[in-house]
Amino acid sequence: MRLSFRVLAVGLFAVSPAAFALQMSDPAEQAGDTVQHISDQARDQIHRQTIAIYGQVSPYLDLPIKKLQHQIDDLDGLKIDEDQTGLDSLLQHISETVSAQMPRIPNLAAREDIALEEEHIQVQGGGGSRGRGPVVSVASPEMVLKAERRYEFVIRRRPSGDLQIFEESRKELGTSKDPIMPPQATGFSGLWMLFVPGVVEEQRFRYLGTQRIHGRQTSVVAFTQVPERVKVPGVIRGMDGDVPMLQQGLVWVDEDTSRILRIRTDLLTPLPQINTTRLTSTVEYSEVHLPGLDEKLWLPRRVELLWTMNARNGGEIHRYSNYRLYKANVRIITDTTGTTPIDDVP
Repeated sequence: MRLSFRVLAVGLFAVSPAAFALQMSDPAEQAGDTVQHISDQARDQIHRQTIAIYGQVSPYLDLPIKKLQHQIDDLDGLKIDEDQTGLDSLLQHISETVSAQMPRIPNLAAREDIALEEEHIQVQGGGGSRGRGPVVSVASPEMVLKAERRYEFVIRRRPSGDLQIFEESRKELGTSKDPIMPPQATGFSGLWMLFVPGVVEEQRFRYLGTQRIHGRQTSVVAFTQVPERVKVPGVIRGMDGDVPMLQQGLVWVDEDTSRILRIRTDLLTPLPQINTTRLTSTVEYSEVHLPGLDEKLWLPRRVELLWTMNARNGGEIHRYSNYRLYKANVRIITDTTGTTPIDDVP
């Protein structure tokens, strides 16, 4: 079964339970009322479904830190600190840093290289001993590269109430001799939006300690979405309908700048409804200087996604490069690799 993952936990992307309200363009008042009514119904339904699935779940945030460190390899090297007195101040600095960048982000284009991986199990057969049948041995499964694709990746912003909506789109560059499914996961590059005011209140947090990554000293915080507080949960889109997706995770924050260097998210609980036991994302951020603009932005450079569905493992690695300004209704600036420009909307 193919599933499509879309991070809609903070209402950032075009497809969401609230999309009906965002799409109101009919001048007739009656049509507008109907669309809003449908939106309210959809929101209430997904909220009830969210509570039913996640209401009694215990997040790994509540585990002893040493046990959590043992379970998650990314915490290797963590210097544990149980003192929570500075947590509120740390969260305030993170939120202020993210919020300060939001109005400075223009419409952007970038090159996106995606590698799709899947689990491969090698089965070997051999002759048995006399009087016995053939012997079959199964090697340990490993992740192997299935396909690679290159895309023109576009992020466009537009206001929606008190939030800035960042819409993703992409268009494959070149032609593929072996057509495969499009990327199964979208939206993870905007996970830092979980820390903006109005969204950060939907979560619980716990300070874990300090850790050095990429040569920088970071504060490490665990977080979990709280089912009763989440207004617009994420969505896993399957053939039989949408399943709400709540997340728990970790964030690594530069102690000097309060910038997010890395975010990891995991499902808050396995979802047997769609035979999914794991969905992990890890987003790495770095400073980007845009040509022709005196701005240094903090943008994703790499996203790794790993999932386990139907007892099989899969994954995607997204790499972003050549960020530049995107201008609507004109051709995108050719990148330094000589890629042919493409038209407005991927």
